[in-house]
Amino acid sequence: MERQTRIREYYIYALEHGMLQELPSTVQGRGMLVNYAEFMNLDSDALQLRFAEALQQRRLELVAAENTNTILAGPESKVIKKIPAWRKFITPDVVLSGGLFTLLFIIIIWGAMQVINTSRIQATQPPGSISEILMQTPGSATPQGGTLPLVTTTPVPSAMVNTQAVPTSVGSGPIQVVVVARQRAYLRMTVDNEVAFEGRIVPGNVYEFSGNKSLQLLTGDASAIQVVYNQENLGVLGGAGQVLSLNFTINGMITPTPQFTATPTKTPVPTNTSLPTSTPLPTTVTTDKSP
Repeated sequence: MERQTRIREYYIYALEHGMLQELPSTVQGRGMLVNYAEFMNLDSDALQLRFAEALQQRRLELVAAENTNTILAGPESKVIKKIPAWRKFITPDVVLSGGLFTLLFIIIIWGAMQVINTSRIQATQPPGSISEILMQTPGSATPQGGTLPLVTTTPVPSAMVNTQAVPTSVGSGPIQVVVVARQRAYLRMTVDNEVAFEGRIVPGNVYEFSGNKSLQLLTGDASAIQVVYNQENLGVLGGAGQVLSLNFTINGMITPTPQFTATPTKTPVPTNTSLPTSTPLPTTVTTDKSP
């Protein structure tokens, strides 16, 4: 029978004994019932009607059982939990505000520490060296000795100073001169009556000289150099194209006077200008018209 009806024996037994809960589903159970009725030559319509009544009866029984269980169980008792006292004061708004204030306080402390550290670093910095003096803007020079004419300096684009070449101390002599090249120009330095340097200087380089008696500086362009004399920045001491000659001694800086003065030339005497002559007047010519 199982092979011919294509219904397992377990389900055939459930159909014959009315065990509807053992069927896989209501639709499959109705199909199995139709195949079983056709195989047994039974009235399939009558069997399907009885199957529907059985399903309805089973549904009513299940609903009645659920109602009975609900009545027996009764209403559920609600348990009221007591809220802790600290929950009344600690709310989400209070937590958020406290976090923001804490973050702001941390930022203020961090900023104050940065300012204090910066002040300490600035307070512990050593005094400026020669390289720092050379990087300053050239100002008016005040010689220690002798006289120096007042020169109006014109702004000249300066070259970058090679700070690695700037020495911290220039020799051991009492007279120390440092020349910073701003532009290409001719320079001659005489140390204790001996020529120590003569040639064209390279912009950005630093030339240092030290002597015991005197130092003579001669350049063809005063605006091309910056001079430091005994740790004192004299700056740019002239304009573009101006010949500059300086003598540095233990007593100070001296500007030498010219050895030769220009010989005055005679002013040409003006020549006499000829006086204008009078122009002759035209004469009148008369003609005789008598016959």
